[in-house]
Amino acid sequence: DEGVALMRSLKDIIDPKGILNPGVILNDDPQAHITHLKPMPAVQDTVDACIECGFCEPQCPSLNYTLSPRQRIALKRRQTSLKESEVITEISEAFSHLAVDSCAATGLCASACPVGIDTGQWIKQIRGRRDNGRATQLVSDLAAKHTDKALSIARFTLNTGHKVKGVIGEKSFNRITDTLHLPQLHNSIPKASQYKTYTSQYHAKTSQNLSEAGFNAITHANALASDIDKVAEIDAEYPLKVPLNSEQPNCSENELEKAREKALSSLLSQAASKVVYMVSCPSKVFGGNANEKSVIQAVISLCNKANVDVVFSSSNNLCCGQPWDSEGEASTASDKLTAWKEEAYALSEQGRWPVIIDNSACAYNVASKSTEDSQPNKINTLEVSEYLLRHISPRVKVGKTDGPIMLHIGCSSTKLDAGVAINALANLCTSNVIIPSDITCCGFAGTKGFTTPGLNESALAPLASQVPEDCYRGVSNSVTCAIGLSLHSGVVYSHIAV
Repeated sequence: DEGVALMRSLKDIIDPKGILNPGVILNDDPQAHITHLKPMPAVQDTVDACIECGFCEPQCPSLNYTLSPRQRIALKRRQTSLKESEVITEISEAFSHLAVDSCAATGLCASACPVGIDTGQWIKQIRGRRDNGRATQLVSDLAAKHTDKALSIARFTLNTGHKVKGVIGEKSFNRITDTLHLPQLHNSIPKASQYKTYTSQYHAKTSQNLSEAGFNAITHANALASDIDKVAEIDAEYPLKVPLNSEQPNCSENELEKAREKALSSLLSQAASKVVYMVSCPSKVFGGNANEKSVIQAVISLCNKANVDVVFSSSNNLCCGQPWDSEGEASTASDKLTAWKEEAYALSEQGRWPVIIDNSACAYNVASKSTEDSQPNKINTLEVSEYLLRHISPRVKVGKTDGPIMLHIGCSSTKLDAGVAINALANLCTSNVIIPSDITCCGFAGTKGFTTPGLNESALAPLASQVPEDCYRGVSNSVTCAIGLSLHSGVVYSHIAV
C-alpha cells in the first residue's frame, strides 16, 4: 500500500489532470478488470480464437497492400458488431477486395499465430460461400471436367499474345490489354510449354515391367551395359563388376546361371531406378525462359544422366485440385485430388516408386490432404527439389560456382520442410546463395499475379534493393513464383531444376 501511495503521489505531481494513460496502472474502480473490454464478436469458428496480437502480420504478403490477417478478422468483427445498415453495406463491399480477393491464402499466418489460426483457410471458406455468378461457376466446372482443354486454351492464348506483342510492340499491346482489363504480358512471362512433346516418348515405358514374363535380366543388363558404365563413372560407389565367384565348389552350371542372373538383376536395380513425374499445371502452361530448358526438360535430362527412368501419365486431364481449393470449391478440389492420387498410385506400382511434383504449392497440397480411399495416400510424393537432392545429386557431377544466386523459399516450401531441400540444392550449385530478408511469400499465389498484380508488387517491394550488382540469376521451385520474382527483381528467376 505504501508503494502504491508513493506512485499516486508521483502521478499527481507529474500528471495532475490524469491525462496520461488514465486508469491503466492506477485505477480506483474495483470493476476495472471487466470494464471497457474490447468487443470481439464471433464471426466464424476458424478465427474466433484470434486475440488480434498481430504476430501473423510479418508473414502476410498483403500487409502493405490491403489488410493483414489480424486486420481482416478485426474488420469482420467490426461489421458484425454494427447496427447501421449503410455502414455494414459499405464494409461488406470493401471487404471483398481488401480481405478476400487480395488474400494469397497461403496459410503462412498460421505458422506465426500463437493459437495456429489459418486466416487463409477462413478466406477460402468465404470464397466458397459467395455467389460468383453463373458464368464464372460454369467456367470453373468446365475447367474441372476438361482440364486438358483449359490448359490448351491457356497455352494458345499465351503463344498468341507473345506473337501479337512481337508484331505491334509491347507498349501498344499493353494499351490493348489495359483497355480490355486483361493481364499484362510482360517479358518475364515465358512462352507456352510444349510438355506433350517432351513427355510423349516416355509413356511407353510405363508398360515395361522388369518382372514381366519373358524378361531376361542378363540380356537386358548386357543391352544396358553402356548405361551402367556411365553410371559407374558418375558415382564411384556403383559396382563395376558383378559380385560373383564363378569358382565356387559344388556349383552346377544351372545354379551358376541363376546366381549370375540374380547378381546382374541386383546390379541393374542399383544402376537404374524409376520415378513417376506428375507434371504440375503451371509447367504444362509455361515453358522455359529464353535460351533455357523448361522445368520438364531439365528434370528429364537430370534423371537421364542419373540413369533413372521417368514415367509420365498419358492422361492430360489431371490436376491436384489446388486451383479449386484456393477458391474454396472443396468438393471439386477433392475430386480432382482423388483422381490425381489414384493415377499416381497406379503409375508408381502401388507406391513402389517415388512420385515427384515440380511445383511446391501442388506438392504441399498433395502431401497435406488425404483421399477417402487410404491406398492412394501411401504414395511417396516428393517436391522435386527434395527428390533431386536425395536421389539425383549423389548420382551426377554438380559443377559448383562462386557466382551469386538469389534464392526464393516459397510459402509452400516453408510449410513442407522449412525450405531445407531447395536451400541445400542451391548450395550444391554455388557457394554464394542469397536469401533476401523480409520476403516470406511472393504474393503471386497461383493466378493472383495476373488478376491482382498489386499484391505481387507489394510483397516483393523489398527484393530489388537486395540483389547484388554482379547477380544475374535467381531460383525458386515454382514456375509462377519465378515470373513475379523476375519482374520485380531485375534478374531472371528460373526453376531450381533448370
